[in-house]
Amino acid sequence: MIGVLGFLPKEKMRISLVQNVCEQFAESFSIRSYKVDFHAHEGGAIGVCSHRGDTGHSIAVSYDNKIAVAFVGEILNLEDITKLNNLKASADEAHLILQLYQKDLLPAISNANGLFCACVSDSTRDLQKLITDRYASFPIHYHIGNKRTTFATSIYAMLSDPSIPHRPCEVGISQLFTLQRTLGPYTNISGIKPVPSASIATITKKGISFEKYWHLKWVNQCHSDMEVADRLVSALRRAVVRQCQTPNGSAGLLLSGGIDSRLILGSAVQGTLSSWTVASYEDNPELAIAQSVARCCNSDFNPIINVPEQIFEWEKTATIENNGLYPASPQYSSFVQIASSACGSLLCGHGLDYTLRGYYLPSKFLNMFGSSTRLPALRKIKRPIDGSTVLYNLRQGPPRSTLNRVIRHDKANHWWEGLESCFNEVLAPWTASDDPVNAWDAFLVNQVSQHYAFTGMMSVRAVANLRMPAFDNEVFGVYLSMSPRQRVSGAAVYFALEKISRELSVIPNANTGFRAGIGPWKEIFALLGRASLRRMRLLEKVQVPTVKHSAGSWQNLANLFRYDERYRKKLLEIRDRLDGLSFGLLDQDQLAICIDSHMSGEELHTKLIRQLLTHYNWVTAYNISD
Repeated sequence: MIGVLGFLPKEKMRISLVQNVCEQFAESFSIRSYKVDFHAHEGGAIGVCSHRGDTGHSIAVSYDNKIAVAFVGEILNLEDITKLNNLKASADEAHLILQLYQKDLLPAISNANGLFCACVSDSTRDLQKLITDRYASFPIHYHIGNKRTTFATSIYAMLSDPSIPHRPCEVGISQLFTLQRTLGPYTNISGIKPVPSASIATITKKGISFEKYWHLKWVNQCHSDMEVADRLVSALRRAVVRQCQTPNGSAGLLLSGGIDSRLILGSAVQGTLSSWTVASYEDNPELAIAQSVARCCNSDFNPIINVPEQIFEWEKTATIENNGLYPASPQYSSFVQIASSACGSLLCGHGLDYTLRGYYLPSKFLNMFGSSTRLPALRKIKRPIDGSTVLYNLRQGPPRSTLNRVIRHDKANHWWEGLESCFNEVLAPWTASDDPVNAWDAFLVNQVSQHYAFTGMMSVRAVANLRMPAFDNEVFGVYLSMSPRQRVSGAAVYFALEKISRELSVIPNANTGFRAGIGPWKEIFALLGRASLRRMRLLEKVQVPTVKHSAGSWQNLANLFRYDERYRKKLLEIRDRLDGLSFGLLDQDQLAICIDSHMSGEELHTKLIRQLLTHYNWVTAYNISD
């Protein structure tokens, strides 16, 4: 499934005009083999877009044909919610939502276990409701115009509505270049905003209002690391069993050589999950490690070689699929459709790192040999936490020194002050937290991490039914029971891996080269020891076939942008069109210097280049102009 879409006019429209707008929506999805099913009436329309060939009911309509529900995603505990609320057995999620709405019980969706979004259209009351799951994993965007309120999971689809101006949002652009994602009530298009997570938005002719039905809250039950590990193992095993159930064939796993995906594979019943691993060349070390993990779990192993031609081919499409809200991930898109053609659903380990292993928490760092190594220990932050604290400590996007070069000097103060103001706004619900680290983590899970997890995965969802056990209610509940210290140390995860499979824990972690169950502190010392040996030229790095390859899953993006003729040509094209990309915010001369210095090998600007590529694809695909 792809997403929902629809609109509510300010005044009644002839059904023929409603159908015309619906057709415009449908045409906007022509980049893939989609189907769009609409329920339309004089008071507006809602619809659902899905892959051609998808089965199942995506739209439910009341007996009198006056209330309709469009649903995308899945709720894995459908029967539990039905029984808890004394409802009739529902054939699918759309009919469940219809019943909840008719009985004025929509907030009961807080108990739903799954990733989804939904919309309700009620012609009797001239209103529509938009529903996001706990994490807004299927982001819904809306635009309130003079003629109508338009909404869709796809910004690309929304811009097919001629009543929406194609103007950039300055705050959104500044967020994208700074953090490589948008936060709070902003997107990259002026006037188009996201519906918050765990919310029910009510649209009427007067405007839009929001009801929060679930709040992120840590319990901090002070369990030992071993107790947390026991809970995590049990939760993962039950979650993976739930998510391996698929009506459309077998389930597969996007398997890397790291820890997170092997936790999932080890938690599955042996032989129930096929494994799909991408690599940049045939005898890649990560490929060999992933194969060992698959063999250990009796999983059918399927390697896929990720070549530059595929990455380049999918660049623009991936930008459209993720709404331009995060640097495009064509690496995923280029191979995942192969895996999805053989699997009814694809699981991935995404999210387990920044929840259970505190990837984004304020950590201590050790500077050695010209690089920083993250330590599994918390760094003190001031109380109460504010936007400047988070902004100046987030390790996302291009380096601050690079940003200060490419931001126009007369816009710099406005740029950074705007970001701080947005951060303060988003942080506001958690600033009263007893623990400022929890406030920090709440902000990141609801904003930075959420957008990384989901907008970065939208291109995957375009071709596959993606499932993420990290966001299963039970697994996420374990995360909410952990103290900040436990989260940042990651020790419970290492213990859990040992409990799941001793054999899996001794297979090396492809990210470090050391056995996966070595433990966080031992791993740090091992990494430092290896760095010292390389510094003394007593140990060489893994040799790769060409400079475009890497020892991991993906191509070496820095060198791919530098040496691949397709990317060099595109970057030169971008360099010649910077006047139409900067929107008065960026220094064209400095951007050109950064592009030239990266291509010549004088400087490294991989993150900036990747953002520029996405930015260019987004501007040209959406016809954005001031």
